Amino acid sequence: MILDRLKEEFNSLKNLFDESKEQIEKNVVRVESYKGEFYEITPYSYQRTGFKQGTIVKNTETYFYEDNFLQKIVIKQFDRNEVEQATLQHSFNYKPNGELNSITLTTELYSETIYQEK
Repeated sequence: MILDRLKEEFNSLKNLFDESKEQIEKNVVRVESYKGEFYEITPYSYQRTGFKQGTIVKNTETYFYEDNFLQKIVIKQFDRNEVEQATLQHSFNYKPNGELNSITLTTELYSETIYQEK
C-alpha cells in the first residue's frame, strides 16, 4: 500500500523540478560568471555524479584548448590517500561561427547536456 502510494506521488511530481527551473529561468534579470566549485543551479549535481559530500581533500582541474577555444574541463577528486575517487568532465561544443552551442557534463555514470543555446 505505501509503496504504491509512493510510486503514484513520485510519478505525479517527477517533472516538477524541471518545470520550476524553466519558470525561474524565464525571470532571470542578470547572469553571473563564476569559476568556483559547487556553484550550480541544479542542486546536488556533484553528489549525483559521484563526488563525495563534505570536505574536499584535493581537486585538480585540467583545461583543454584547441584553436583558442576551450574544448573541455576535467575535474578529478582525490581522497586523503591521493587515490582518485571521481572524475567530472565538461565538454564544450561550438557553432561554425565560434559561438558556444552546448556544454555536456560527463561522468563515469552518465552524460547530460547542461547548457544548450536556444
